[in-house]
Amino acid sequence: MNEEIHLRDYLRVINKRRALVLSVFVVVLTLVILATLSATPQYEGKTQVMIEKVANSNLTDGGRFNSFDPEFYETQFQLIRSQAVAHRVIEILHLDSGSNNVPGLQEGRKSLLGKIEKKTGASHQPSDIMAEKLSGEISVSPFKNSRLVNISFLSPNPDFAALIANTVAKAYIEQSLNMKMDATRRTLEWMTVKADEERQKLKTKETEVQGYMRANNLVSVENRMAVLPQKLSEISTSLVRAETKR
Repeated sequence: MNEEIHLRDYLRVINKRRALVLSVFVVVLTLVILATLSATPQYEGKTQVMIEKVANSNLTDGGRFNSFDPEFYETQFQLIRSQAVAHRVIEILHLDSGSNNVPGLQEGRKSLLGKIEKKTGASHQPSDIMAEKLSGEISVSPFKNSRLVNISFLSPNPDFAALIANTVAKAYIEQSLNMKMDATRRTLEWMTVKADEERQKLKTKETEVQGYMRANNLVSVENRMAVLPQKLSEISTSLVRAETKR
């Protein structure tokens, strides 16, 4: 009974203030509609890349290879969103100079610079600030149970959104190739150093052998005389015996 009385009281209060409630509702609805209509539409540019883990050289991994490596794929996702890739995008499209006349590029560049100016309060920003903003708006979403990855970018200009997404994919591939080439170059440098070390060791051993042969009158190194097979066999036997005795 008390609950029924309370409910009637509430309804009576609402009925009294019905005009006020309706006014607030209309105002809120109007503001929402105006905000929706005045908001700049965002277009999504999207492209796909396939990420595959390539077996490393046996020199570096000892012959072990595991195609399923969550850390590898997460590393690739972070690389796509990295400022290194963003800087490469800026370089490819000349975003820092605005010298490229690709359709939609200038409008998209202005919108990107506008966001940067609002954030930093400066009229001229270096490319690293632009790269930071650009990398922060790149989205990566992998397809489940596949090696395919979606790369997407939002912009008020649909052409610019598609251009950035495609260029990010291109920049990521170039960056990956450069990293692999750098790794290969470092491996070759290491192999060259090791080869030089082994060559030096071999040269030292040859010098020691020649010195031993001269000391024991086994071969005349200076005259480089031809040695018959029988004599060479005797010299080899003598050398083995001498080394054993030594």
